[in-house]
Amino acid sequence: MKRIATILLLALASTLLAQDTQRQPANPYVQGTIHAIQARSGSLDLVTGVGMALRVAHVTAPPTARLAAAGVPLSALKRGDIVRVQCHWSGKQLVADRIDTVGVR
Repeated sequence: MKRIATILLLALASTLLAQDTQRQPANPYVQGTIHAIQARSGSLDLVTGVGMALRVAHVTAPPTARLAAAGVPLSALKRGDIVRVQCHWSGKQLVADRIDTVGVR
């Protein structure tokens, strides 16, 4: 009886975890420090997280992405600038819709 209860509990837990990992926010925000900018390809790498949970988020910025200051090109941003990027998922990559500068180094 205990074995059946354990198997059912494990099956339920794995189902709930699988459903939770498939959910993604509609328009996620990514805030972090610019690590690298590739102006030609229109992408940037942001260092996000705190302490031991640091990670690099790769965000593609198409020409339609709006910067907070109108008319400012992506190349005006520099390594070390702190930005907040509103994104959407396109397949398995993040695509920027709006880029706001939070702090400038």
